[in-house]
Amino acid sequence: MCERLSEIAFRGSTHIRYLFALAVCFSTLLPRTGESQTDAAITPALYTYAVVVGSNPGGEGQNPLKFAEQDAQRVGELLGELGRYQSENVRVLLRPEPQQVLERLTRSPDL
Repeated sequence: MCERLSEIAFRGSTHIRYLFALAVCFSTLLPRTGESQTDAAITPALYTYAVVVGSNPGGEGQNPLKFAEQDAQRVGELLGELGRYQSENVRVLLRPEPQQVLERLTRSPDL
């Protein structure tokens, strides 16, 4: 499913579609619990990692985005605050080249 979403995102005309596809892929990897999100006793997964990507410059023939980098930084913060990710397990990449993203995703879990 993630491969199909990223395929669609790369054909799209905006970075928003790509970020959406990544968010969907990551959300399918998050652990599910039988408890409600409002329960105070939510326990985090033993190992959770995130690579968040933000890039304001648009691709060829596209206008630059205004808030993609700020949004990526905030998503990284929210994963720690609300998602209970350990800060050392969250990496925010700003204006990376595609190869840098692939390298980060294929590294060992120590990020």
